[in-house]
Amino acid sequence: MAPRYSIPDSVVAAAILHDIGIHEAELKYKSSAGHYQEIEGPPIARAILERLGLDPERTDHVCKIISLHHHVRGLDTPEFRVLWDADWLVNIPDEYPGWEPERLSPIVKKVFATNTGRRLAETRFLTTDVPPAYSKSSSSCGRT
Repeated sequence: MAPRYSIPDSVVAAAILHDIGIHEAELKYKSSAGHYQEIEGPPIARAILERLGLDPERTDHVCKIISLHHHVRGLDTPEFRVLWDADWLVNIPDEYPGWEPERLSPIVKKVFATNTGRRLAETRFLTTDVPPAYSKSSSSCGRT
């Protein structure tokens, strides 16, 4: 049996809620730009987390992650780095559409905060031999 890994509640909560401010940002500012998400997301997330009974320390940490998830400013925790890298893995194709691996290489080296995130990005964006799990046309996310 494969080992089971525990993912901290704060990572799961931040992963689920990090974009929760998009709708409110669009209503208030007519934009879903990252800095508006960082303003509007934390109060919405806090209300949800408090209603679910997440302890105040973790709630504060998740809200801090959400408030910074587009701009690194004063938070460097493992939980933040995981979310940061996951967000970049999803957003690189939108931020740099059509860029060739040679152009993306310095960005991948600069922006990823974890070795795992960097390796995933290198596999996904910098190699020409892309595994099926990373193929845009794959709907199974690599699972069979």
